[in-house]
Amino acid sequence: MDSVSQVITVQDTTRPVFTTAAPADVTMNCDVPLPAQPTLTATDNCSAPANVTVVATQRREDIAGACANNYRIIRVWTATDECGNTDSVRQIITVQDTTRPVFTTTAPADVTMNCDVPLPAQPTLTATDNCSAPSNVTVVSTQRREDIAGACANNYRIIRVWTATDECGNTDSVRQIITVQDTTRPVFTTAAPANVTMNCDVPLPTQPTLTATDNCSAPANVSVVATQRREDISGACANNYRIIRTWIATDECGNMDSVYQIITVQDTTRPVFTTTAPADITVDCDAVLPTQPTLTATDNCSVPVNVTVVATQRREDIAGACVNNYLIIRTWIATDECGNTDSVRQIITVQDTTRPTFTTAAPANITVNCDAVLPAQPTLTATDNCSAPANVTVVATQRREDIAGACANNYLIIRTGSPPTNVVIWTP
Repeated sequence: MDSVSQVITVQDTTRPVFTTAAPADVTMNCDVPLPAQPTLTATDNCSAPANVTVVATQRREDIAGACANNYRIIRVWTATDECGNTDSVRQIITVQDTTRPVFTTTAPADVTMNCDVPLPAQPTLTATDNCSAPSNVTVVSTQRREDIAGACANNYRIIRVWTATDECGNTDSVRQIITVQDTTRPVFTTAAPANVTMNCDVPLPTQPTLTATDNCSAPANVSVVATQRREDISGACANNYRIIRTWIATDECGNMDSVYQIITVQDTTRPVFTTTAPADITVDCDAVLPTQPTLTATDNCSVPVNVTVVATQRREDIAGACVNNYLIIRTWIATDECGNTDSVRQIITVQDTTRPTFTTAAPANITVNCDAVLPAQPTLTATDNCSAPANVTVVATQRREDIAGACANNYLIIRTGSPPTNVVIWTP
């Protein structure tokens, strides 16, 4: 007899199979609690479920070059059947620190201040972090000056920044902007001259140089510009006006202050006659008056053509005098363009000293007897060099005049007619 044999070798080389899936990979922040590692199950093709074990493990794995709060949690589930066949699944939880620190003190408010005010000290601020210990959170303060486009050197900003950084490099920052400005005017260190009033022919004093300082600008950057202008006075003449002198101090930021002086120029001086008025004279009423001459005058401020001389003449009666006794008042008034005047005058005294003249003769002296009838006293006429005929009167008078040592019938009849006299002699 002979025999042959077959050996069938039965082996278990198949891995178990997970019947529950591993959680998906996740990324989470460092301050979030890790979720519990779940229990997974597995089955095997040859082993009873009770003979298939699932072991869960977890480990932390640092990330090369990353901070302490950036790392990975590696969760592994290993299923093993009773023959030692294994299979595994894993979940990677990436832990990261992406949250910025939080300031626990507030940055000072933005302020605007003048350029000559000292900057306040930059305070120290503090911050905390959700994952870093306080000692691992740093706050760095910086300060820089930032010019303002188009502004002057004294107008700028101070930018103060506080930057909080946790150990993973997450940062937050706050800032304060201090706007520095120059709004203060320069101050004059020399006073402007006092206002004055002066005559038009007095030379103007030289305009002095004034100086000024500024709270923020160097002396070399403070300019003082002097100007002068003439201002006419409404309704006044050309020689009455004002000189306005102004000094404007400007700092480098354009802040300005000004002072001024007003010089009031006036013309109060009378013109001066350059020709003398004729002397006072006395003339007879029938004399021809001399022509009134033209006089001239000059003025200290007006040109000759603006100085006028006006001649006037008037008759002035003499109180209590006859009509042919009067005064001729000749006046010359010189006026400059500002109305200042001076005057001279001549008084011509006109008088009537010439007697009237009889145009008819007085009767001749005669002698008559005491019983004779006296001839009628005739009317005589007379004329005058200055009086109209109607104003020349002839008054006839008659009086008896005794003759010394003669009898009563011997006497004189005196007939008078201012001045001729007619004498009638009576004899017995």
